[in-house]
Amino acid sequence: MLNFYLKTLVYAILLLLICLVPLSCGNDDDTADTDSSTASDTDTDTDTDTDTDTDTDTDTDTDTDTDTDTDTDTDTSPITHSVVATVTVPPEFAAVPQMIAPAYFMTPTMEGNPIIPNIGITMAPEIGPDKPFTMNTDNAGLTGQYYMAIVLFVEGGGMIEQNPVPGVDYIGMAPLPVTLGASTAEVNAGTIMLFLMPEETDGGPDAG
Repeated sequence: MLNFYLKTLVYAILLLLICLVPLSCGNDDDTADTDSSTASDTDTDTDTDTDTDTDTDTDTDTDTDTDTDTDTDTDTSPITHSVVATVTVPPEFAAVPQMIAPAYFMTPTMEGNPIIPNIGITMAPEIGPDKPFTMNTDNAGLTGQYYMAIVLFVEGGGMIEQNPVPGVDYIGMAPLPVTLGASTAEVNAGTIMLFLMPEETDGGPDAG
């Protein structure tokens, strides 16, 4: 009886093994791991250096040195038949000098037409209460005794082509006559004090 049970158990085990074999025969489809990683690292670094140096030096030197120095030479040679005088103005003088001119008269009252020398007219003379002016002129070709007069034209007054303006311009005359002639020796007319020309003149001021 025992043998019967053992045989039955062996058959059962064999049957079980037969049934299990087909289950273990599965399709093991290994899908190959296809690494489709395509390295397409393409370096397209295009370094184009377009540095164009267009430095243009347009420095133009237009330095035009124009020398317009007008040198007016003053004839400093000795004056033939020179006549000199020291001219002064009053302490209250405050006008702006424009021109000073010498003249000769036959009388101390400045009657008649004045005779203007060829030399001695000075523009913008440097004269003031504390600054006498030295007049240096010629004898205008005259011979004999004459009175030397000085006219100082100031700003707002007359000009040499006109008469001095009373109450504006200044006049004066040497106290003594000077003797003019052919001698080349210098003649000194002394000091001539100027004063404001009077508003009304009756035959001219008497400086004598």
